[in-house]
Amino acid sequence: MSTSTHLRIVQETFPGALLIKPVDAGKLLNQSRQSSYNQIHEKRFPVPLVVDHLGRKMVRVCDLAQYLDDLTVIKPVAQPPKPPKGRPKKSEQLEAQRRAISIQALRAEGRV
Repeated sequence: MSTSTHLRIVQETFPGALLIKPVDAGKLLNQSRQSSYNQIHEKRFPVPLVVDHLGRKMVRVCDLAQYLDDLTVIKPVAQPPKPPKGRPKKSEQLEAQRRAISIQALRAEGRV
């Protein structure tokens, strides 16, 4: 049975805890204390809440680790560089003349 790296990180952050305060879970999610309180009040906190034996809202460590495991990192799509605006450089002019194409076509190729 393999444990996730996020579960290990959460357990190292809160050693021996099975339940943690939602505010502490929010800190791991890079949220401010007030944002966590607002999300709990609006019932849109990203991690499921449970009620402990004293009636306090708490977050289970395993639920927090599962939520962190389910997050995916979206890599930004590399966009091609935009051609420069304005007057063409001397090197662009010479390259366009040498290849017998226009400056716009040369810039569209992105070779200078």
